[in-house]
Amino acid sequence: MRRLARASGSSDAWRKPGEPFTVSDLNRMPDDGHRCESLDGTLIVSLHPGQLHQRVAVMLCYVLELARPEDLIVVPNMGARIGPRSA
Repeated sequence: MRRLARASGSSDAWRKPGEPFTVSDLNRMPDDGHRCESLDGTLIVSLHPGQLHQRVAVMLCYVLELARPEDLIVVPNMGARIGPRSA
């Protein structure tokens, strides 16, 4: 999952209660410092990863880069769009 680029200051992304969120909704959410994701239409809001998490991610990428076969690449912060309601 990933944090998608969002329009600054927009508040039109909020759905009515019971309506699923879509990837398009995420793109319209304000950039308020939270990490927003959608899983099967459910909005998941969390804080950005802290310094320890980021350090571990960097070290993991380094170790993977050293061990990878030549036909593969290591990409940090890779997101996945599973469908129109999950990203």
